[in-house]
Amino acid sequence: LNPADKPQITHWTLDQFYTNSLNPFVTPAETAEYSRYISHPLNLPLVTTTEQPSASDPAALDFFEYISLGGTGGGEGYKGEDATTTAVPGEGGGRWEVSEEDVEHYAEFLTVVENPLDVGSEDWGKKRYKAYRQWLRGKSLFKQSKVDPEYQMQGR
Repeated sequence: LNPADKPQITHWTLDQFYTNSLNPFVTPAETAEYSRYISHPLNLPLVTTTEQPSASDPAALDFFEYISLGGTGGGEGYKGEDATTTAVPGEGGGRWEVSEEDVEHYAEFLTVVENPLDVGSEDWGKKRYKAYRQWLRGKSLFKQSKVDPEYQMQGR
């Protein structure tokens, strides 16, 4: 066996890339997972209603359905059964153990606020807003850099 030379490996890699680009292959499991992905509850229409989702909403149980899939991989465990019959946290047989706190975080994540671009008082505890407040006050890491000309001028 001769060691493969670099141009030959490059040619083979480009040829594989070209062939795979022209003849893509997607497994049925990947197709099923993608169809579930694009039908996710956060794929919202442009016009939303003012009705709040209820706890019995099948779309809200999507999280439970996802985590209750066994280690079958890629969405093969989903056979289209009713969302209310899927496993719930603590009943075993699922992919992960889910705490009530995680379920609350997921429910909060699914909640769509009236105007999502507004920053409310509950958002100020988040790291990005803390960093933004520091930047506004002039205490940003970048503003206090030793190489910053403004910082160097302060000492004179």
